[in-house]
Amino acid sequence: MKTLYSIILLMLVSILGYSQAPEAFNYQAVMRNASGDILTNSQIAVQVSILQNSESGTAVYVERFNPTTNDYGLIALKLGMGSVQSGTFNTIDWGADSYYIKIEVDPNNGTAYTSMGTSQLLSVPYALHAKTADISGSDPVFIGWDKNAADDFNGAFSSLTGIPSDLSDGDDNTQLNETQVEAFIDGDETSFNGWDKNAADDFSGNYNDLSNNPDLSNMISITSPQDGDIAYYSSGNWVRLPAGTDGQSLYSTGGLPEWREYGSTNIQGYFQFVTYRAGSSSPIAFGFISSDGSISSGTGNFTCSWNAGMSRYEITITGHSYFWTSYTTVVTLSSHSDTDGAIAKVGSVFGNLLIYIER
Repeated sequence: MKTLYSIILLMLVSILGYSQAPEAFNYQAVMRNASGDILTNSQIAVQVSILQNSESGTAVYVERFNPTTNDYGLIALKLGMGSVQSGTFNTIDWGADSYYIKIEVDPNNGTAYTSMGTSQLLSVPYALHAKTADISGSDPVFIGWDKNAADDFNGAFSSLTGIPSDLSDGDDNTQLNETQVEAFIDGDETSFNGWDKNAADDFSGNYNDLSNNPDLSNMISITSPQDGDIAYYSSGNWVRLPAGTDGQSLYSTGGLPEWREYGSTNIQGYFQFVTYRAGSSSPIAFGFISSDGSISSGTGNFTCSWNAGMSRYEITITGHSYFWTSYTTVVTLSSHSDTDGAIAKVGSVFGNLLIYIER
């Protein structure tokens, strides 16, 4: 398995001078490990090979680099200026054949290289080939080029053709001077009829000088907002609800939003329960229970109490030893604010029905 791979970001050619500096390719890459994590601030070993004719061709030049990645895992190399292992870079005849670049990397800065792939050099060789290429017309790389410098524009105004008569001072040699330009755009000049020449009524760029400014008095105004905040309206004011934390859920209590830890707290609340024997459609007990565990109404064949220590309701049904696999109980929470967003769970212990209300 490859222990390292690179994403090639940029590969350009610059001929870094013909006498003062050697030729080189500018090469940049981002280095990552096998998990896809960027290798930051790590010294690695990179071996570059220039292959002739094919991806498996002869290596005409091999060099080694020992760069250190930056905070973003980036390395920047000048191919042709590394530690030469074999071959001579500036003697490669780029116009004689096709060439390929092979990149190998050892993340531990040794010589146990892993190949990162081989790709063909396309336009890159021609930039170097242009240094020694025949541009007289016989070289096919330059067929179609304009090689006649005699007909190039010399930059002089007088060398232009089709000069508008209104933009000449008569000798076709220079453009109008400042005085002539001012006279040219005078109000009597028909070319500028309809132009606004009154600077006094120009817009100042100040928002307060605008007309029909929008009314911003009803815009939401929140002090020190943060990413993930929620704004809601309450009692004539906008209120900022800070972002919740992982695992929290957004609930509505009394019509206003709030974050809660889902299922983390057992609470008291009003509820109705109906209990059946498994497989039967006739209930054996049902009733309405107040939040303190007292019975509001029901079949009269059960008792109920709130176990504060265990945060649960315990119901004993006369003549029945309740076990959750032998009975079915349906619990409906009443629409009181203390049970908004809550759920009910059913269990059993020592023949008693247990009901938990969680929020």
